[in-house]
Amino acid sequence: WYQRRVRGKHYTSQQEGDAILLIEHSTDNLAQRGFDNTMSRYKIDGNEKWAFYDRPNFEGLLFTATGPINWTWVDSKYNDMVSSVRLVRQSSLTLGKHYTSQQE
Repeated sequence: WYQRRVRGKHYTSQQEGDAILLIEHSTDNLAQRGFDNTMSRYKIDGNEKWAFYDRPNFEGLLFTATGPINWTWVDSKYNDMVSSVRLVRQSSLTLGKHYTSQQE
């Protein structure tokens, strides 16, 4: 996995960009990757299906999404709630979160 800053939809002149994280496999605890409850958008590159959960270890299903789909905002009722993601059908997923000055 990797994390990098890119200039994206959340960019303002006071910030350096927002953060994204490429997910290629089910991830049972996004906190271990710096994305626990901070996801605001996602992109699915292939024809896979992903499930998004409120708690680690794939507990508390929030919603599912099927690709391919370009950058999509999380429904506001689920914003900053995702703690784990499960690959239901194979490919990859990229998450995005709001950039803050405390991020590296």
